[in-house]
Amino acid sequence: LRAGWLLVLSMLHRAAARPALLPLLPLGARSVEVIGSHLLPSMPPMCLLAYIEVAAAYATQLEHLNVSLSAVGLQWIVCDHLVGHAGVGMHGDGAAFPSPPGALVERETHARRPSQLGGEDAAAPGTPGKPAVARAAEEEGADEEGAGGSSLASAPLYACVAPAEEVHSYSLWCAVFRELRRLCADSRPEVRTCALHTLASIVSSHGPRLAPATWDFVVWRVLVPMMGEVEGETNAAST
Repeated sequence: LRAGWLLVLSMLHRAAARPALLPLLPLGARSVEVIGSHLLPSMPPMCLLAYIEVAAAYATQLEHLNVSLSAVGLQWIVCDHLVGHAGVGMHGDGAAFPSPPGALVERETHARRPSQLGGEDAAAPGTPGKPAVARAAEEEGADEEGAGGSSLASAPLYACVAPAEEVHSYSLWCAVFRELRRLCADSRPEVRTCALHTLASIVSSHGPRLAPATWDFVVWRVLVPMMGEVEGETNAAST
């Protein structure tokens, strides 16, 4: 299954993102939960990046609230896996980074500036940017709009990702925190609350194991922007 993970994850992502595949959403959600509960140790780290995005896709879909809440909890399961399998197929996430592998280099070269992202997802100096799987998900969204949500697809979503490449554990942690950061701004209060509790639990439980560079991402790319949004919403509500 090692070589087929990306195809499986591509199909699961489409089941959550494409309106034409809405009847498959509950089945896809159960499949994603089974993978998170039992199969993460058999998944290559590069595929784990894709899994984090797939789980987030089920959390952001608007059709089934319970599916969204369960999918938020999958980010916690991923973090437990990272702690229990630190260093397996991954580079360390210490302050001194080796050069990122191919897919990360490609993504870092095309990284957007903080002014384009509102400062949220920009790569910090000296650290790898979002990997190729993030760009693949963005392109999937564009393809979906152009196809009107059709169930047809010309190629698997993650076809451009090389599953055998090594991944910085920093990138995996940041992918989880990035998705939780987005979910904390979800339009549904139940999802926002669940994401915030999950984020707080991860930080309190695994914070001592995070490297300084990962903490830098958490503070400046997750917590500070979130506090700014809360302050802005509060000021808007009071006027």
